[in-house]
Amino acid sequence: MKRLILLIFFVLPLNAETESSYQRIRFTGLEYVSKHDIIRTAGVYSKDGRIIVNKEQLDAALKGNSAIADYKIIDNKGILTIVVEENQPEIAVYVVGSGSSRFCEIDSNYNIVTIGEIRSSSTPLIILPVESFEEKRLEEKTVKRVENAINLAKSYPIWNQIDSMDFTESNFLRITLKGRESVFEIFEDSYGFERLVACLGYLDTVARYPSQVNLREKIFVFE
Repeated sequence: MKRLILLIFFVLPLNAETESSYQRIRFTGLEYVSKHDIIRTAGVYSKDGRIIVNKEQLDAALKGNSAIADYKIIDNKGILTIVVEENQPEIAVYVVGSGSSRFCEIDSNYNIVTIGEIRSSSTPLIILPVESFEEKRLEEKTVKRVENAINLAKSYPIWNQIDSMDFTESNFLRITLKGRESVFEIFEDSYGFERLVACLGYLDTVARYPSQVNLREKIFVFE
């Protein structure tokens, strides 16, 4: 009998839920992340006028959210305070899918941090196929491609004039420029950007902008 009692004593705490009840939950530091998404993912619920929280689930929900860089949970006198440091959006993205397309933003680690809206404007709009993402992060192959193209574009004087960079084709870029109607198709190398700069200089001089300009051809003629 003693052996059975000891077995129950040691097993029950290991299987018990680590739930606590609170009068209120307070979030600080949230700007892009929805507190309702965190609460739902963490399985928080109310019972008899109290808020029931499983701290292990809450910790997992915060840790698993790619938009959150760091967090702290403070338990004080019936109030649970969650202090959040968010990953900041760095690049505006338009994701093109077969059924639907949407805007989002990604941070410096190429994780999606906002969906459905654009708040950052430090870079051109990056257009990507939905296949470029693995869950909520840009796949490594596409990361290298986008980084190389942006770094190369920054080395030319037209960088601040670029409105969008379209990566939906696997072997070339489509670029639009502010205040121009043309869509330029170029290879993703220095030669491609040099041709773009030269072509833009000519088009600005004559003040004519064809709807489509293919700079991948060896010879291009404007009529």
